[in-house]
Amino acid sequence: MVENKKVKIINLKTTPSTNLEATQCGHAGEPHGTLILAEEQSSGRGRLGRAWVSPPGKGLYFSILLRPKIKAENSPMITLAAGLGVLQGLENLQIPSLLLKWPNDILLNRKKLGGILTEMVAKSDQVDFIVLGIGINVTTTPEDFGRELSSLATSLTLETHQAWDRQEILNQILPTILAEIDLLVNSGPMQLVERWNRTSGMLGKKIRFHFLNEKEEKEGKVLGLEGDGKLSVELMNGEIVGLIAEDVTLCS
Repeated sequence: MVENKKVKIINLKTTPSTNLEATQCGHAGEPHGTLILAEEQSSGRGRLGRAWVSPPGKGLYFSILLRPKIKAENSPMITLAAGLGVLQGLENLQIPSLLLKWPNDILLNRKKLGGILTEMVAKSDQVDFIVLGIGINVTTTPEDFGRELSSLATSLTLETHQAWDRQEILNQILPTILAEIDLLVNSGPMQLVERWNRTSGMLGKKIRFHFLNEKEEKEGKVLGLEGDGKLSVELMNGEIVGLIAEDVTLCS
């Protein structure tokens, strides 16, 4: 365990999940901003129960323990704020062709480069703590992803054909993530909504999805992010719907 001026950093060689470690830290009373980093995750998790491929030394796998003063109902906005922070940090490294796919994916050249998994512990309607888990593929290869994911996922090295220093990437994105979360807490969600719509790259995109309680796939055009974090979509028949937690796929 190492301390620096701003955050407590816990470095792990391997762990089942940095989110699991961060949750334990949350219950143990560790402070806001505590950072858990791992070289490898044996059971890394993504959204909707999916596995996150975490080969040793090939990606950034970390979780941040947050204790924001927000109501539980506003906690989904943390994921969106973190996405803006990751996007800004990567753009500072001159990485082009990035897109934030609602609600939690970072795409590079339309392939999945990274993801965000947010988990909350609340008391009544007030957040006790939030665990913000982030994974970014840095030098991961198609062989690491496996046959099923290799056509969908990518890494910085695969797309840019150059070497990347994981510490440099972390140094860029960690301050921007924390700054976005502070801005959300202090200024409210509307400024985040405006900037997400302007910078995410999703506005006007055609997407496919199905509602969580339905099997029929629908297609529509993204109108933008709403103030409560829902994604506003115009269906092919002109109906406008708001997505809450649906799985979204970009149309080619």
